Amino acid sequence: MKKIRHFRETTTADQRVVYRFEPSLVMRDAGYRNETLGEDRSAAIAKVEQYNAEWDADRGGQKAVVPRGNINWLIHQFEKDPTWYGAKAKRTRQEMDYAFRLFAAQLGAVSVKSVSRSHCRALYNDWRLEGSAHKAKKLMKWVHRLFSYALELEIIETHPMYGFKMETPPSRDMVWSEWEVDRVIESALKAHKSPQGNIAPPRPSIALATQIAFSTSLPQQDILALTWDQYSDGGLTVTQKKKRGGKELWIPLTDKTRTMLDGIHKFHTHIIVNEMTAQRYKSKDEFGRAFRKVCRRAGLERSLTFHDLRTTALTNMGNKGATMAEIVSFSGHKLNSPVLETYVKPGREAAKRALDKINTDD
Repeated sequence: MKKIRHFRETTTADQRVVYRFEPSLVMRDAGYRNETLGEDRSAAIAKVEQYNAEWDADRGGQKAVVPRGNINWLIHQFEKDPTWYGAKAKRTRQEMDYAFRLFAAQLGAVSVKSVSRSHCRALYNDWRLEGSAHKAKKLMKWVHRLFSYALELEIIETHPMYGFKMETPPSRDMVWSEWEVDRVIESALKAHKSPQGNIAPPRPSIALATQIAFSTSLPQQDILALTWDQYSDGGLTVTQKKKRGGKELWIPLTDKTRTMLDGIHKFHTHIIVNEMTAQRYKSKDEFGRAFRKVCRRAGLERSLTFHDLRTTALTNMGNKGATMAEIVSFSGHKLNSPVLETYVKPGREAAKRALDKINTDD
């Protein structure tokens, strides 16, 4: 079989074969970028051959000179590094790729040593004016990481973004009500008929995932990865995918959650199984699409996300009197982690408890 230039085949953690376009350094300097092309081999090959043909036509048979030391080159070196890039989760690498693509579009040909603090300030201001403070800060996070890498390689002597000031966006504070959770679970457990007459089958996997998130605060990726051997003695034993201290957690479950789990036919290794494929969900995106459909059918009036269920669970624990030590036993954060401020939103119940303590002291 003929080898196709810049065509790569990779196997994901869940054993799916995915195809990628990985241009050479010279192509990257000309503006080409790494691209994931999906699981269709024929379509992926056709896309790579199209890029190769375009490159050959642009080059016109001339051998290009690699301009080492510029931002494009640094990005390429970074993405070859097994620690700074290769060891990161797929979603994290995608975020980096997106940020680097935007960064390179503006400063790709500039020497790494020539990039100044004023360059970074102008870049941030442009991104801030084009979008939200949250997006601009997230993009600059990866630019900062790139220059930290350059500093480690001794390409630069000082970091151009050291102590760099950025607008701090307000954290999201959407908390689900118990009524809204019940509406989604009820909607997921029923079939629905569209105005066109199409029947949407029940989605018990969405109902169960929603209940687990609401009662345990587990992140979506950990819920989708749950297997039946993690469920025993009325609780779940979990080592979270995203390391928050790397410790194993045992999370006790509510009566309602245990009842829902015990009522499921255990025909698959994983607990959360896509009813449409009889397999685990391939990705967070696939699960997210199904979840959002159920929420629309439930008639929710607010724009709530699955991640908001984590905020809700931790906030409810605080409102009901849980100590910080008790909360982190569920969340997996380190004790007194500032990250908890993003999740735990004290509500009226917490204020009432505080008043009770004041009255008691009096």
